[in-house]
Amino acid sequence: MTFLSAAGGGGWRTWENQESARDLIEHRETILQALQTGGIGAASAAAAGGLAYGLLTRERRELMREWVVPLHDALHRPLGMAEQTDPRRYSPST
Repeated sequence: MTFLSAAGGGGWRTWENQESARDLIEHRETILQALQTGGIGAASAAAAGGLAYGLLTRERRELMREWVVPLHDALHRPLGMAEQTDPRRYSPST
């Protein structure tokens, strides 16, 4: 949330007193500074999100690696399924 406020604050200062396209060109350093702040914030949020996703899905990945995939490897032929069938896509027969 901090990066949004920093980017928004920088963007507001940039656009607060704009009157024409010429002002935009004259204040390009301010605009670049706001974009850099927002970029750093976005990269930080992406890194934190990736870390959280990795931690939250770790248990599922271990289950797949230790149980589901070996079971699929052992049973795909007797069940008449293609070896390339994704083990996560199994559904009960009707």
